[in-house]
Amino acid sequence: MDYGIIENDKVVNVAVGPENWSPSGMQVVPSGDGCVIGAAYAGGVFTPPPPPDPPASVPQTIFSTLDYFTRFTDAEYAAARGGPMAIQRGLDMLIAAQYVDVTDPRVAQYLDGLVSAGLIDDARKAELLEPQS
Repeated sequence: MDYGIIENDKVVNVAVGPENWSPSGMQVVPSGDGCVIGAAYAGGVFTPPPPPDPPASVPQTIFSTLDYFTRFTDAEYAAARGGPMAIQRGLDMLIAAQYVDVTDPRVAQYLDGLVSAGLIDDARKAELLEPQS
């Protein structure tokens, strides 16, 4: 027979035991509808536990190259395309990547180059490195 093991008016475990099982030091009751670990037990009735909290949102830091480049304005892209060779090479490397991870130090290093070349400012760099919620 199935039993709910009760502590402080909550089901803490479900066990199988013989009929009329009464282990010393434990409150056990025959299980019924809703007898699951975490359920409340009062007056012979099991009340299911509340649903678990949804998982915390994890900010997205990895983007497809296509999605990442939608963050750049046309003017920023054109300036990088027409910028110094190191800027163009960095842009080509980002475009060739299968994905862009904004936590990758190489992405920040490339954006530092854009700041140094005067193509973006530090505030814009921070926006381009911002994870998506």
